[in-house]
Amino acid sequence: PAAAPGSGGSAGLGELGLGGAPSPPGHEQRRIGAEELALHSSAEDCWVAIHGRVYDLTDFLPDHPAGPESISALAGTDGTEAFAKAHSEAVLEDFEPLGVFSG
Repeated sequence: PAAAPGSGGSAGLGELGLGGAPSPPGHEQRRIGAEELALHSSAEDCWVAIHGRVYDLTDFLPDHPAGPESISALAGTDGTEAFAKAHSEAVLEDFEPLGVFSG
């Protein structure tokens, strides 16, 4: 498969296991609270809540066009505000959420 646009030849999101089909109808995503999210707060285990959903962005860090630090700084937190300053919500369509952020 071709690399993601702008990734400099790196693996595409699907190859990293980050892309995927949405949950099937009637399948409820698990709820992830702030305490659980906070357990994944490093570059080696990087979960970020964005627009009400939680994403494991660990494998995407090296491929982030602006560098891994801008994401790893948000690890274990709700990064919606920082994300929204640089991206449209449509960017998230390439990522499969782990669950719904319950705060």
